[in-house]
Amino acid sequence: MSYTVSDFYHTYYDSLKIVAGSGGMSRIIRDCDILDYELLPTLKDKFFHTNFHEGQLVLTTFLYARDNPFAILDAVKHLYLKKTAGLVIRNVLKLPIPESVVRYADARDFPIFLVGSVSASDDSINVSFESMICTIYHRNERLKDIEYVKNVLSAVLERELPPGEIRQHALELNPSFNSQYFCLYRTFDELTASAQIQADIDRYRQEGFVSCEDFICEFRGGILLVKSREYISHKEKTTLSDAFFGKKVQACAAVHGGVSELHNTLTEFRQALTEAICAARYSAAHHGGYCDYSGLGLYRLIFTCCQNSDMQRFSRSILLPIEEYDLENKTNLRETLKVYIETDCSVPETARRLAQHEQTIRYRLGRIYDITGLDHRSEAAREQLSVAAKIHMANEMLQQGASPSVHEDAVL
Repeated sequence: MSYTVSDFYHTYYDSLKIVAGSGGMSRIIRDCDILDYELLPTLKDKFFHTNFHEGQLVLTTFLYARDNPFAILDAVKHLYLKKTAGLVIRNVLKLPIPESVVRYADARDFPIFLVGSVSASDDSINVSFESMICTIYHRNERLKDIEYVKNVLSAVLERELPPGEIRQHALELNPSFNSQYFCLYRTFDELTASAQIQADIDRYRQEGFVSCEDFICEFRGGILLVKSREYISHKEKTTLSDAFFGKKVQACAAVHGGVSELHNTLTEFRQALTEAICAARYSAAHHGGYCDYSGLGLYRLIFTCCQNSDMQRFSRSILLPIEEYDLENKTNLRETLKVYIETDCSVPETARRLAQHEQTIRYRLGRIYDITGLDHRSEAAREQLSVAAKIHMANEMLQQGASPSVHEDAVL
């Protein structure tokens, strides 16, 4: 993960104004330094004329340009050729920014910011260079620490946090998240090495699939991607999901995945993460490929409360007699029921999946109704049987791998 100009801008949104080079917001910031007097023409042959380097965000007051504002253009040209990330001007001298500087920076997507207002009547320059330097240093150190990133995600998923803290944690991962977003989570088989997963993440970045408004990382043996835009249509969401779960990843990897619904506020970040992970668990337990959480039907409700003691008690009251019957008679009615529910109560499809005659399936279902005391002619009885089985299956799905704890308020 990298700290970008966009991240920096969103961190100091209230104190910065971008005046040129808005197309360069994805430039990576590796560190920063202060331009003081290094670019004075009289010092051009000195060693410190080469101080600035690629990926460096340069901060300046342009004190040395107070008598010649056009010296700003020479500085911008030099910094651009050095491949620095951008320029931040604390314009305490109220120097005019020449139009030639704006044109040059815009043409090359070289970001230039002013600290505070550019209005001559407004002195609200309320952020120090020291604060910016510390922010850039700490953000880069944190993003290098994958354990820190994992701990932030785990805190969002596992702790009961107020909405404001959830939003703050999301912004720690990426200050550039846009107004609308959704999560995608891709799991791999247990034999897939972390190095291979990281190679796929690197490929997503290299191919431009991950923008500065997105977030991607390895998480719990899979790849977590948060795609954000100012607006995402359902069609675009499907296109992006197909690309993420399709040809962008090595074909030899055994993968499953899940996609959350669209969300419009970062206070729902936990909800979005949980939806994507639950959908991935559903995919792994069923047909593979990837599943959109919005298409999981009743599971959208059951995932939120299947770990509730009352729900589990209800499920056991119906399924336990079937388990006991299987143990005593060496039958496998539970497996028949599971497949029957998974196939939307289709006898022919259940028979095909289990390689049994349809009459055999009907006989087994009759035994299940007899054992549970439910009336097979009653729609309410069939619903109870289905819900009890789905509660049990949802618990099994969530127990696969290091899944999140899904609380009653985690999704809805």
